[in-house]
Amino acid sequence: MFGVSQLRSIRAGILYSILFAPSVLSQVYENITDAIPQLQGLTRTAPGAWNFYLGGQNFTHCCLLAVNDSIRLSNGRLVEAETSYLTNFSFFESASQNNNFPCGAAYQGDSAGSPVVRVPFSFCSSNCGGWQRSQASKTRQWVGPLIGFILPDLVFCLVVPRRRKLELSPKFFSGRLDKVQGWLYGLSVGLLAGLLVSLDTIIWLCTCFAFAGPMIVSGVYEALLDSRILHFVEETALTVDMRARLLFLILVGNLDLIDFSHGRSVSQSSQGSGDKTPVDAPGKSSEHKLRPSVPIDARYQHQLQRYLTAQSTQDSPWLDIERKIAPLQLYPCSIAPQWPMHNDPPAEYVPRDEAWTSCLSQTKTHLNAMLNCQYSLRNTSFGSTVGGPVIFFAVAFIYSLIDILTNLGDSDTAHALAFGLWWMTVPYIAIIAGLLLAGNNPNTLEAVIGIESSDVEEDNVWICERLGLGFGLTYPSKYKTAWMWFRGRQKRHWVDRVLDFYTVTDGTVPEDRLLPDEKTWQQRQKKFRSHPGYTQDSDMTTDPDMHLLCEVTRMGWASWAIILFITGIFIFTPFILAYLVSYFTPRVGLSCRTFTYIVYTITQVFQISLFLWAHANSRTSLDDSFDAVTNTSTLFHPNGPFSKDPENQFWSYQSLRCGVWYSSVFAFGGGAIFTAIGGTLMQM
Repeated sequence: MFGVSQLRSIRAGILYSILFAPSVLSQVYENITDAIPQLQGLTRTAPGAWNFYLGGQNFTHCCLLAVNDSIRLSNGRLVEAETSYLTNFSFFESASQNNNFPCGAAYQGDSAGSPVVRVPFSFCSSNCGGWQRSQASKTRQWVGPLIGFILPDLVFCLVVPRRRKLELSPKFFSGRLDKVQGWLYGLSVGLLAGLLVSLDTIIWLCTCFAFAGPMIVSGVYEALLDSRILHFVEETALTVDMRARLLFLILVGNLDLIDFSHGRSVSQSSQGSGDKTPVDAPGKSSEHKLRPSVPIDARYQHQLQRYLTAQSTQDSPWLDIERKIAPLQLYPCSIAPQWPMHNDPPAEYVPRDEAWTSCLSQTKTHLNAMLNCQYSLRNTSFGSTVGGPVIFFAVAFIYSLIDILTNLGDSDTAHALAFGLWWMTVPYIAIIAGLLLAGNNPNTLEAVIGIESSDVEEDNVWICERLGLGFGLTYPSKYKTAWMWFRGRQKRHWVDRVLDFYTVTDGTVPEDRLLPDEKTWQQRQKKFRSHPGYTQDSDMTTDPDMHLLCEVTRMGWASWAIILFITGIFIFTPFILAYLVSYFTPRVGLSCRTFTYIVYTITQVFQISLFLWAHANSRTSLDDSFDAVTNTSTLFHPNGPFSKDPENQFWSYQSLRCGVWYSSVFAFGGGAIFTAIGGTLMQM
């Protein structure tokens, strides 16, 4: 039992501890640096010779400034200032004494974390302007994103079709190598060419990343057109020449068309490769049993050749293909019909002589060769070019995940993983480009056609002509390929060209095959009078097969919903994954990186919307002629609002709409480029 004196002493000790212990435990400081050693030598400007806006900022220094402004000494003791950026001063004081200072803190396994220093925008703008470059000593900040994601993307972008590339004039490579001076000159020129190739690849990578939305939606649109045309050829009874024409369209529909009336490029204003091609494959009704209205003779062949030659004096893939498959036609072609009454019960088989059979065999061989050539090259190129980067990407992701698990709390590794997820957009573009049937190299068609033409003129866009520096064609050829974001629209032009030239026939169509709307037919007949092959004796009838082709290739609301759904998967998947990783990387919440992903995705959505505004127009019926559709619904046809013809007025509703469209393209495209480059530099 305790005595009374003992109880009194214990009570006095407790009372003394309550009243005087804080003063004993709380130290008395002469200055703030004694309490917070991290503030010793602190200045208002960050140390270093770099400018803030050139990466010379130090955000740890900004945190120290905020802490310094949040505390003061009162009677030698540390107290919170009136303007404080500390969310919990007592927690800050105890954490600082336990080596858990907020500025530069690292994860130590404590769920409470470090004290929070939160500053307003006014403080940040006045004291923490600019950005901070990565430190060479911290390899996780830049080596992982550079080696694991950016370098593989450089290889991925080489698979994406392009029209032009940065190059030097060939005159720089004409030096002789039989002298020492020639070798020295060759080494210097080779070094310069290597630098230009590197710069060109980086520029194209930034372009692919900034314009990913239009590229993907255009590729999906082209793939859907290819699929529908292939099914149309397989399931419809067509003439042999029309089958060949549509198959050529699928393989070369990414080449520029020449507008006959203005003599310039229109774009400038189920896979398989067996021994049997759909050219000679039977449809629902046999096209082998044809009955021409007039026997084929030399006069018809001369008339057809004169018709084709009169259309254009320029090199046109459309006309070259027409000349090549012309011998396959078994009917007169006064106005280029495709309908030879091939669904009527024939009275007799059409005689197919040896020349016709030989031409058919050659056409089948050429189509098979083009498809095999494109896909053998594409499979080799896609496998070697894309397979390696895929391995790099997969290894980089696995390494980042393992690094995160072994270094818990390392935000650099987490943000590097989010960065790689964001850059997955470029591999998606390469995958879409690899799905397309049309080849990237137009020289394949040029070799198959084998028609003598004028020499390929130099078509460079010079940056500095005196130095021989400019943007030349990726594939020097008389044909020109469309940019990736224009390929879907270009193939649509090819389909429309087929519909315009082969909608009419001079044969007699059975009554059950006529279009039911007589008024529509009369309106269509008036428009046909301006057809290049129209004559007064022409008995014009609308071809039901071309009407069906128009319906098959028409993109309605459901079709565009499918296209946008597929495009959305490729655009939003990288965004969502990257956003979630950066958002939940402590501190949890919105940050510079998450805003970067948001802004980039917004620019892609608006670019896709602009693509739909300009290109989501396909003819709804055959009484909408090509010129009428393109003048009223699209922006880029030569007869459209930006035509160089004097009758087109600049100040019009169309020109205003085009001005808004182009301004929006430059605004959102520039915003996407700025966001892509800025976000990459911020990570690096």
